[in-house]
Amino acid sequence: MRWGNFVLLASLAHEEITEVYLAAQNQDGKFLRFVAVKRLRASHTCDPLLINKLRTEADALVALKNPHVVATLEANFSGSEPYMVLEYIAGVSLRSIYTSDSFQAGRPPSLEVTLEIARQIAIGLAAAHEVRSLSGPILHRDISPRNIILSNTGYCKIIDFGLAKFSTLTSLSQPGQVKGSLGYISPEQFLGKSSVDTRTDLFSLGVILWELLAGRRLFYAVGEDGISNLEKFCEGKWNPPSLLALNKEVDLELRNLVMQLLAIVAAQRPTSAQEVIMRLTAIQKERQFAQGPAIILKFLNDFFYEELIQESRKLNLNLAQMNEATFKEAKNSEHSQTITLVVKKKSKKNQVATLALVVIMVSIAALLRPEWKLWSPKITSTTQPKGNPPLSVSRGSMREVMQWIFELKKMESLAVTQAWDEISPWSALNSEKSFFSIPYKDRPEKERAEVLKNAFSMIDEFERVNTDHEKISILKKYSSTIQALPRAR
Repeated sequence: MRWGNFVLLASLAHEEITEVYLAAQNQDGKFLRFVAVKRLRASHTCDPLLINKLRTEADALVALKNPHVVATLEANFSGSEPYMVLEYIAGVSLRSIYTSDSFQAGRPPSLEVTLEIARQIAIGLAAAHEVRSLSGPILHRDISPRNIILSNTGYCKIIDFGLAKFSTLTSLSQPGQVKGSLGYISPEQFLGKSSVDTRTDLFSLGVILWELLAGRRLFYAVGEDGISNLEKFCEGKWNPPSLLALNKEVDLELRNLVMQLLAIVAAQRPTSAQEVIMRLTAIQKERQFAQGPAIILKFLNDFFYEELIQESRKLNLNLAQMNEATFKEAKNSEHSQTITLVVKKKSKKNQVATLALVVIMVSIAALLRPEWKLWSPKITSTTQPKGNPPLSVSRGSMREVMQWIFELKKMESLAVTQAWDEISPWSALNSEKSFFSIPYKDRPEKERAEVLKNAFSMIDEFERVNTDHEKISILKKYSSTIQALPRAR
């Protein structure tokens, strides 16, 4: 469905007040990027309080510039349909971990992964809490698994600032109202207090960290006696089970941090998200755990690879359907035939001019830089699987590897090319560069040689197999090599 400069492709969330759509943003009639469009439902577009709420969320996000927080790309509140445009984050929500078979069976993620997830969430919270403005820091007030996305670039991102407020502004919710996800809100939110500060988000982070370490939920809405254990906890009548007993990898230092985050009284919690980051970092260093997106990427690759591939397929399918609809629309136009003829003529002239320019530039480069081996002879692999088109490649330079990639994306099945796009940091489906996307030319000579060697090893193995499953396995095996390759234009 067309909506301004957007084509709404699929519903991502349909809530009581707002609706969020996956959309394709167009510019000058061409696809620009996938985005998430959040707008008020038609029945609420005339409510000034709700419009102000959406505007507050937009203001909160515009003030934030951090890779661990969803980015606001555009917002408009002047028309009859207020909306905001957010970056679309390809990945899986933290809630997906909770619903996975391993978590349901009491097997949580590794301690290394858990600590990195918590650290990245804390970085996003620190960015919000440290916003410097007359309105004060931003409180999220609804930190929960459904509002944390593990992106396919390896970043944990906080989304949905619909309940956010600046600490010095009056809340949009009324005193006594409970706002937020019941299993994750702080005692002060649960009791409906009007005055909360940044430590309310730290309590929610503590709940998530406890659950990832324990492999089970902490708070339930209703217990066996009809009373929620969160209510009992707030009254001091119930304490969380010991993490030391539930997870043998948890030591006293980590246990103490979690229990401080879960303190009933806000004053007994860590003073800031920055303090939490420092303490988590110290625990990671003590255990010699790595940090950064690579940890999250490996976790997603090991446990959610099929989900990411499926998401990529849906995006490609939506884009293909949009392009097909655009083509039919142009074809049905009364001037479509004339337009087609003009485009063909211009395209042919442009192709000839471009080809001539490329030939001239390559010839000059070959004379000035013979070491580049631009005219090196191709060596074709002799082991080709039956039924597959040959993927010829020279052992001369990285240029030939790029040619092999170009041929692969033309000749292989949709499943294989989508698998490549999911691994490559330069995929059009990725909204930002991955952790591995250091420019090839900026790498040390020894490292470039190693990447080139591994690339040809990958090609040799790839050309010896026949099925898509085997090919995708090889691409996954050489994922670090693929991510180190130059950008293929």
